[in-house]
Amino acid sequence: MVSYNKKFLRWFFFGLKDNIIEKKKKIEKSKKISLKPIKKTSKKIVKVDFTKIEGIGPKIQTVLRKNKIYTYKDLENSKIENIKKILNKNSLQRHIPDTWPKQAKMAREGRWKELEKWQDELFGGRKRWNF
Repeated sequence: MVSYNKKFLRWFFFGLKDNIIEKKKKIEKSKKISLKPIKKTSKKIVKVDFTKIEGIGPKIQTVLRKNKIYTYKDLENSKIENIKKILNKNSLQRHIPDTWPKQAKMAREGRWKELEKWQDELFGGRKRWNF
């Protein structure tokens, strides 16, 4: 007859019992999950027309939207270096976005007359060179 150590027998029987109890608890918890409908708190994203900003055309607008820049506030808060990286990835590195955040701020604040006056001084979104 085979003799077993008491510690082994305790571990074998109580260990299995503990595992079975834990599995039952997990199953009970999964059954207790409420079936209430989940409330969707979806914020409707309002996409603005970036082509009103000097230097941004339809192509750049789609590139900005693909990179989750949808509003003037998003563009205003974006760093110029990040915008340049986005443009470089899409082979649009010839565009210089130095004034875009400032223009976006003016547009967001509704200062359209000031923006139009400033855009008359700009050339492709950058300051004109005086030769």
